[in-house]
Amino acid sequence: IDVTVTATDDALTLTVTDDGTGVDPAGPARHTGGLANMRHRAERHRGTFTLTESASGGTRVRWRVPLRV
Repeated sequence: IDVTVTATDDALTLTVTDDGTGVDPAGPARHTGGLANMRHRAERHRGTFTLTESASGGTRVRWRVPLRV
């Protein structure tokens, strides 16, 4: 598991990637409580939440929120 936090002048981004079996971004896990909660919190702060396949075939979760609103 790789966890990265980056800050630019305008945004804070948290990225978590793994090399596991992956999660189907369109599958039911996308709508479970924890992931839906993260998406809601990002959107509440004018940010974004994405769940995609990582380059290694695992999963990549990225949560990005603006620093200035």
